[in-house]
Amino acid sequence: MLDIESKITNAEKRQVGEKLPDVTLTHKDGKTTKLWKSAKDYNIIAFWSTWISNGSDFIWQLKSALRDGQDKGKVRVVAVSLDVEPYRWEDAIRSDSTLTFLEHYCDGQGFESKAIKTLSIDAVPYYILTDKNHKVLDCGNDVNKLKDFLKQKIQ
Repeated sequence: MLDIESKITNAEKRQVGEKLPDVTLTHKDGKTTKLWKSAKDYNIIAFWSTWISNGSDFIWQLKSALRDGQDKGKVRVVAVSLDVEPYRWEDAIRSDSTLTFLEHYCDGQGFESKAIKTLSIDAVPYYILTDKNHKVLDCGNDVNKLKDFLKQKIQ
């Protein structure tokens, strides 16, 4: 029962209008960093994994939504993999050099990761869009909705 209450409380932190808490992420080189070490006008935190059929598609759709400089340098994209076998994640990002605009993170703990628990992420793919003050503007798994939202905000 306490676990359910904790998930509900944490999920409220990522609701539209709420400020997203800072968490520690593990970079692909093994070093850790804080999510809010830097920020742009908009921040997208994208959660994905190689073990779901549309995980890579989600990242490709996100890339497409931001291609051709449409974000005008105003969007920071943080891709957090929930893979528990980091070598699979490393292979996926290494095999696609066009994804280098993303900041890639994976601690190999999947849903047991402290960062994932703090943000109450319970499904992938999933994204959270925040403003520069870390206030949640949108969240979900529909990249087309995100693309439309960004088009309206970045003119």
